Amino acid sequence: METACSIKTFVFRRVSHPGVLKLEPKELIFKQQTFAKDDTLDQIFPLDHITKVKLKKGIFQTSLNIMCGNEWFTFHYFQDDNYLAIYHKLLEVIAQ
Repeated sequence: METACSIKTFVFRRVSHPGVLKLEPKELIFKQQTFAKDDTLDQIFPLDHITKVKLKKGIFQTSLNIMCGNEWFTFHYFQDDNYLAIYHKLLEVIAQ
């Protein structure tokens, strides 16, 4: 299951990085889409480290927030509705 989206990061200011969010059986992976090979922002979140999941619906966009470890990660600008399936699957994993 995967969806195209952006991850919001803070490196001196808030920046969104486009990429693909993919749910694997044991991990959630964000792979940045970029032409620069040295400057990629790829993140791997083990599912057993994700403790909270929130879906925030705003006026213009919806964001998926996950807490992994002690840090919140925000994904937004979804290109399709696959993020809803990812969200529901993450809720199932957390409930176990």
